[in-house]
Amino acid sequence: MVNIFKKYASLGNHENVRIAAVECLGKLLKEKEEMFEDFLQYLKDRSFRVRITAIKALEELGDKRCVPFLEEVIQNELDGRVIRRAKEAVYKIKKKIEEKTDVKSLKEELEKLKKENEELKSKIYELEKMLK
Repeated sequence: MVNIFKKYASLGNHENVRIAAVECLGKLLKEKEEMFEDFLQYLKDRSFRVRITAIKALEELGDKRCVPFLEEVIQNELDGRVIRRAKEAVYKIKKKIEEKTDVKSLKEELEKLKKENEELKSKIYELEKMLK
């Protein structure tokens, strides 16, 4: 299936077909990590719409390894629409990473509090036994 999408994403096909194929390839990135390096070529496509579609796919992937490639687009791109979209994607990816980190910290804190609560319960139980 990947090869079919790659075929339709290649130059020579109608731009709308290429965009749809790149979008499909982008959705497959989560399950097929080995496609990542190949997918980056669409960030340099001659069609700004294909480039924007590739940026959107990397944003949806939400992986921190996408950020340097998107920052490269921001630095080298001439089309303001693509630059704006890449900046938005970098912002959203960084925010998503930050939120994941915050959630992880909260989970760790919750587990710590649960453990402390169990320890306190057992101490109270022991004290009650001693008072009886």
